[in-house]
Order: sequence, then structure tokens, then C-alpha cells
Amino acid sequence: MDGPREAGAARAPAPSGRVLVTGAGGTVGRELVAMLVAAGALVRAGVHRRDDLVPEEDLDIDRVALDFAAPDTLEAAMDEVETLYLLTPQAPRFVEQVRAAVTAARTCGVRRIVRHSMCLADTGTDALSRWHREAEAIVTASGLAFTILRPNSFMQNFVTFYGPSIRAEDRFRLPLGAAAMSSVDVRDVAAAATAAVIEEVDGDVFTLTGPQALTGVQMAEVLSAVNGRPITYLDGPEDAGRPPRDQDERTMAVALREFGDEMRAGRLALVTDDVERLSGRPPIAFDQFARDHGWAFVPARSGQIHK
Repeated sequence: MDGPREAGAARAPAPSGRVLVTGAGGTVGRELVAMLVAAGALVRAGVHRRDDLVPEEDLDIDRVALDFAAPDTLEAAMDEVETLYLLTPQAPRFVEQVRAAVTAARTCGVRRIVRHSMCLADTGTDALSRWHREAEAIVTASGLAFTILRPNSFMQNFVTFYGPSIRAEDRFRLPLGAAAMSSVDVRDVAAAATAAVIEEVDGDVFTLTGPQALTGVQMAEVLSAVNGRPITYLDGPEDAGRPPRDQDERTMAVALREFGDEMRAGRLALVTDDVERLSGRPPIAFDQFARDHGWAFVPARSGQIHK
């Protein structure tokens, strides 16, 4: 197609070929698989842990275990696949994983790749951005049709990473300083990704953000208002709870510190309309996210059970 659809326009029919989603057991992957199935796509869910082969919901999909370090598993997963949604773990070796996946895709006759990348992959000077830039280059040089999605930081990080300290201590830490960032809801990332897969928006790059950039203090104010108690923002990285166990974890810790410098410099404050351009709906605001996920911020002392 010539470009993303206008808001309110009819959605294109689902692709006739199979779609493989790697990382299907993760935060984005689970949401994307459900949306693709709802849109009528023929989906294969590629997971990296055997536990994720057990379905959490009744979805009509194939589930297959794959290992980026084992080419035979990649080729088996890509058998009769037309579109690859390439989502890799955030780890130092993901460039090699992308290279292996692209090699397998070309071997198996995959027609197109939608690469799940990261905001700042084009301009960031930190290690994470450089790695994502290198991974994107592998995809764009593959000779296959491609779309690149660059989501900003996920709102759902407040559930996964910051929720425990909010529940226990009414506070959260972010290496943001006084800068702002335009976090994006994972549901919007999945909706945009679904459109990219189904409507075949090839050759384009989309930066996915929330509707506004908020400072740490402003996010704390929203969480306080929604939850009915004071919640405080503290500048600094969230405590990992333990020292790195191996060289990969040490490398990743350094990379995250570098990325924190980008955050403090205000590099994540950009706001685009790419979510709406792709999905046809406005992105979810942070206050709506906070209301929808209120269960994640209930104080531990309340005795309520968290999801």
C-alpha cells in the first residue's frame, strides 16, 4: 500500500500467509498475537521458554519453541511463513540473533519482516541504540520487504519494573532527571504492529509514542491522583536487587546506564502521530493507563491480591 491508513478507514483483509511472531511470550508478543488472531491472521507464536508453549487463553494458533542460537529451530518455525514479526530479547547478543533470524527467513522464503526495534535506534549514541541501529541495517539489507517499528519506553514498565516499589514504598525510580518522556502503552504498540503486518506498510519506519511527554514528577502526580495517595518520583535507576551474574548482565547494566543518560537529556520526549497513523486510533494517555492498571499499584499493606 502507499502509506498508513487514515483514522476511521476500513482495515485491509488479513494476510493469507502465516505470520510468525517471535518473543510471543513477552509483554508485547502476547498482546500482538491476540490482536492478530482477532484480525483473522494465521499466527504462529514463537517462544523461547518451554513454559510459554502452554496457552494462557483459547487462541487458534500454532506454538513453537525456538532458539536464536539454533538455526534448525528457526527454520522449523519459519516453515510456510510469509511474514516475520521479529522481536528479540533486550540482551547484548540480539544483533547476532537478528542476523540468524534474517538468514533463516531468506532460506525459508519468508517474504517480509516487521522489525520491532527501539526509539532512538536512528540517532542514539548509547550502546542499546547502536545495537538496534545495527540490527535494523541487517533487516533493511536483507533484500526482503520490511517495516521498522521504534517504540518508546512502555507504560507497562510501571507494572513490571516499578510496580513493586510503588506498592511497597509509594515511590518509583527513573533515570530521567527533570526531563520528560512520551511512554507508549503496549496495547498501542500491538495495534500499530497488527496494522503493519496486515496492511503491509513496507519500506517505512514508524516511531511509536504516547500522546504527550511527561516528567517523572508529572507521572507521579497522575499515579497519585488515580490511586488516591501520594506517590513519589525519585531520580535514579531502579535497584536491580543483586549484582550482575555474568558478562552479559554486566554489559547490559552498562548499556542501561548509558541509555539513562539519553533519558536525562530529554531524548525520549519526542511525540509522533505514528500510532494513530497506523492503527487509526489515538494513543492511550498515561492517566488512562494508570486507571486501567490500578490493580498493579495497590499498596502491599492493604492485603489485596495483585494480578
